[in-house]
Amino acid sequence: MNSIGVRGSEFSEARNLQLMPTLEKQQTLIQTVVQVAVRIFYVLTIVLMAGVLFPIHSFAIGAVAVGAAVLSGLFYLEHKENAPEVLEKLPPLPPIKKIAEVPFVPASFSPRGLYHSGMNCAFNSLIHFLNSDPDTAKRLRLPIDREKFEDTLLSFGAPARLIEEFHLYLQQKSIRPSMALKLFLNEYQPQDEEISQLETFVGNYNRFLKVVRPFSQFLEGYDRAIENNSSLVDRNSQSIRYALNHLNPVFPADENKQIDPAYLLEYLVDSLPDRHRIEYEEAGERKQVWGFSMKIDDTASDLGKMFESRCSKGIVFPQPPPILRFHIERFIVDPNNLMDRLKSVWNPILKIATPIEIPEEIRLSLTNGSEQTYRLTGLVASIGDSLSKSHFIAGRIIDDERYWIDDTQVIPVDRQIWAEQLLPQAYLLCYIPVPEKAGS
Repeated sequence: MNSIGVRGSEFSEARNLQLMPTLEKQQTLIQTVVQVAVRIFYVLTIVLMAGVLFPIHSFAIGAVAVGAAVLSGLFYLEHKENAPEVLEKLPPLPPIKKIAEVPFVPASFSPRGLYHSGMNCAFNSLIHFLNSDPDTAKRLRLPIDREKFEDTLLSFGAPARLIEEFHLYLQQKSIRPSMALKLFLNEYQPQDEEISQLETFVGNYNRFLKVVRPFSQFLEGYDRAIENNSSLVDRNSQSIRYALNHLNPVFPADENKQIDPAYLLEYLVDSLPDRHRIEYEEAGERKQVWGFSMKIDDTASDLGKMFESRCSKGIVFPQPPPILRFHIERFIVDPNNLMDRLKSVWNPILKIATPIEIPEEIRLSLTNGSEQTYRLTGLVASIGDSLSKSHFIAGRIIDDERYWIDDTQVIPVDRQIWAEQLLPQAYLLCYIPVPEKAGS
């Protein structure tokens, strides 16, 4: 199959190519100046502290100055003993620029390109990852239809009497359920035993609306691009960053700050109803998680075997989860190594680029003895040797077609490129249940 991709506007592409060397030089200069300034400040601080403890003519002052300078210089060392696989050993990436020269006419089911702006690749790749799960993708597209709205209220813990009365109230209104709920709650008189439950429900529901709304608004533009058969979505995913920063300052508003898409996904799923989380039992205790985090070690390099090992330690599934998400823990700072902890102040968290064998199907055993098959539909991968320098890309499987998605570039790829270059560096993975065949 010939690999083809999307070409963005010629003006934007030319401007980006012209600015890239200048921006990289400026960034390098700023980083160097900051590194030197911080080290000078560090040495001066140590010397001043020593001056308080020792006489000004004491040889100890000089010894402290030399020691501080040597210690600050250690931060320049490349320390990778604890992460020998940080640098990729895989074949180079396919020639995306050359592929992109061929115009791409999208089919109705194919992914759309998303504009690159600052460090928004985490948001772009996450949008494609979310679209790879039909149930979550539908939930993020507000407003919720009338048939599903009452289920939504129940999933957020609304009192049963509230749901019954709201059902009758909704039958008398011709407005959207979300607007009707707002009016209904202003009139609703809770019973004493409902007050605590009602407060919890309102808090959960309001958080859901606030977190989901920026994704919903962005996906409106995504769906419009599909309707218009456009290759690119006419919205900037940095809008999601600004909205999340307003809700939680842990998400930086700076467009040039990289964000971990795994943390974004966890934050989003935690605001969704329980049905979008993975439920299982461990040691008789019911648990829910947004996804399974898998550590990379020398004993396992196959996701299927890693998950089997995890389940063998007491994890059981009474019911098949609606989705399986996996988070390959590729970004680390060794907590047992002092130098790594010191370096983390000056340098970004390192990436473990160890290739992992990723199966496209996973069979999950249930407590009743049956099995449920899950099929890979989407992933996020990272290019780069650290979190702050990572460029995140996405991959999707739609109707057995495989797509490599790099911001504006949507590239159908063959199984060989998919298996050799994209899968081994996967960071986030989405598997959805395979429907049972009739009569099976």
